[in-house]
Amino acid sequence: MGVVQGELFTGRAFGERLGLGLSLVDGIARIAGGTLRLRSAQGRGTTAELWLPAAPEAASGAATTT
Repeated sequence: MGVVQGELFTGRAFGERLGLGLSLVDGIARIAGGTLRLRSAQGRGTTAELWLPAAPEAASGAATTT
């Protein structure tokens, strides 16, 4: 699965879009302290999960209003 998160991976023909989406999402998740999880099963498809840490207020149970 690490290959599909690489910055140069693409399943497209030459000249079409670059396929940088998963690499960018993975980078943003890591910067934010989270992770991108990918699971794939032949015939069943692929699942992408973006895990990000909770905000300190949410983790403590405190609600804020604006």
